[in-house]
Amino acid sequence: MVMLAAVTGLLTGCGDSKFRTSATYQAPDSEFSVTLETIGTVLSGRDLSDNGSGHARIESMVADAKGSVDLEFTGTRYVTYRLPSGPPGSMPWPPPNAGALRGLLERGGVAVASDDELQETLDALNGALAGPKGTLLEGQTKHLRVVEVVARYE
Repeated sequence: MVMLAAVTGLLTGCGDSKFRTSATYQAPDSEFSVTLETIGTVLSGRDLSDNGSGHARIESMVADAKGSVDLEFTGTRYVTYRLPSGPPGSMPWPPPNAGALRGLLERGGVAVASDDELQETLDALNGALAGPKGTLLEGQTKHLRVVEVVARYE
């Protein structure tokens, strides 16, 4: 079920603009969900941020699977991740390719059945970190289902 996607705010071009984004997507073939919360600042005269931070959880929707990966973005070129077992780790972000994200998800017990869903998941994460203009909305995805998006400037 797709819920209302709302993008609100006003960019006047005068000064920096802080943003906050909450979004949930589902990968129907791979049966995982992506839930994220990001914040950041879009500098004056720019459309996108390069310092977004936040949290994302990618979780299996398969009834008997308990796979998940938690990602913490700190506005640097690295992301810290937590898997259901083992110590936290970090890796470069954005990853060099979608295969690096696939490996992380599989280590976390989240199956990936579609390369297209994987690439669009990567696009959704990077877009939300870039701010409201980068956030994927309903009609902008081909493989992920947009459940809910609230992206706004503050």
